[in-house]
Amino acid sequence: MKTLGAFTVVRNSDKHILLVKRRDFPLWDLPGGRVEKGENTEQAAVRETFEETGFVISLEQLTGIYDNIERADRQYIFTGKIISGTAIKSGPETAKLQFFSIHHLPFLMVPHRKMQIKKSCQHTDSPIFQEIRDNWLIKYIKNH
Repeated sequence: MKTLGAFTVVRNSDKHILLVKRRDFPLWDLPGGRVEKGENTEQAAVRETFEETGFVISLEQLTGIYDNIERADRQYIFTGKIISGTAIKSGPETAKLQFFSIHHLPFLMVPHRKMQIKKSCQHTDSPIFQEIRDNWLIKYIKNH
């Protein structure tokens, strides 16, 4: 894999999902981004969430690993909860933050994110293997 990314499904007390409207292109996305040299995927997920939202989170579990073979990209999807911090209004990568109901996610989202969010929220301890379009391979694992 050329690139590694780490993203987090963060839910509030109402079970709404925290999304970030990206500044580089106007799509909603999970907080997250590339894993930097010298850090692991968990550290990247926590760092990226803080940089993009202002919230410090604790990770609960790894719910999925997504490989895009065509783009040589692997993305790790975690679930997490807010433990401190204050929402930023905007930032270098963030145009806007908002919590959404899982049943009313925005239309304009990064491809495959809705599916990844819904699978993360339905995650069980049983491994699920499913191949999806565009050469994405999704692999759900037990606890990490």
